[in-house]
Amino acid sequence: TLRETLKENAGLAPKVIDALCDALIQYDKVQAALNEFDSLSMSEETSFQMNLGLPMGLRLDDDTLVVLSVEAGGQAEASGVPVGCRVLAVGGETVTIVEDAIA
Repeated sequence: TLRETLKENAGLAPKVIDALCDALIQYDKVQAALNEFDSLSMSEETSFQMNLGLPMGLRLDDDTLVVLSVEAGGQAEASGVPVGCRVLAVGGETVTIVEDAIA
């Protein structure tokens, strides 16, 4: 195993090796979850109609434009916007940052 190879050849303290191996295991789990999310999120594109002159009733991640939350009773909820979807365009214009999406 990687742990045994590092113990034999790396010259690192056992606690450091254990920490590295544990971090790699966690990284693999996170990467697998992200890959699953990407395959789900890319599987379908849906359009939602909202009045951009009114509050949308959702919170976006600043970096990914993924919907983090939808306010009860807001436009996003009424339009069927699910948490976890990614904003790709607003008014037919492709967006890549939050400022584009809310401008």
